[in-house]
Amino acid sequence: MQRVPTHYDNLKVARDAPPEVIHAAYRSLSQKHHPDRNPDDPSAGGDMATINAAYRVLSDPDKRRQHDIWILEAESELRVKTPPRAEAPATPPPQQGGHQSPSSSLRRYWFAYALLILYGLFFLIFAIRPFEDSSPSKSKPSSEDRVGSDLTQAGAERKAPAGLATRRRARKPGPIPQALAFPNPNDIQIGLDRGTLLATFGQPALKTTSIQQNRIVETFLYVSRDRNRATSVVLRDGVVISASTSTY
Repeated sequence: MQRVPTHYDNLKVARDAPPEVIHAAYRSLSQKHHPDRNPDDPSAGGDMATINAAYRVLSDPDKRRQHDIWILEAESELRVKTPPRAEAPATPPPQQGGHQSPSSSLRRYWFAYALLILYGLFFLIFAIRPFEDSSPSKSKPSSEDRVGSDLTQAGAERKAPAGLATRRRARKPGPIPQALAFPNPNDIQIGLDRGTLLATFGQPALKTTSIQQNRIVETFLYVSRDRNRATSVVLRDGVVISASTSTY
């Protein structure tokens, strides 16, 4: 669209320029284009008259307001008279012969390509899995193998001498690990930590661990040397919560 010539263009200032900028531009242009300073330029007088006319309009607030209104009306009329520019097509036309570019075909069938890739990954996973399950290291004995082993063991026991079987049944269990000092429940304070408990009474004869309500519960069992008494200490998250002694 063509630009409407205005007094702002004649003084080379912006349309929202303050009066100080307009005055400074007028002084600079008048000194540059004054006829006395350009005696050899026949157009100096016309340029100076244009500069003076522009300054008279823009230095007066009322005339400047009317000039701004005239600019808006002139630009609106020029916008209506100017025919719209032809916009370029958003997408290029298809190539002759019905052939499309490789990039357009990829964009159209990207979902199908993604499905093919996923199908290939699943095929590889399920194709390798049977080989891992059938490996000798991970193979489990079948029911027939277990039955055969049980029969073999039963036959071996029947063939074994009676005295040997009696000796095996009469064998007593090994000694139970003893604590450094058999604890008295009165000596175990509630709130004692695991490290102090082990440092005071040593390793227990039996220890069990469980998870209750997302908390670690440990049970330490101390057995006296005569095996007639046992002290049970319960810890929750490494802190003693109870201790009791039972007599057998």
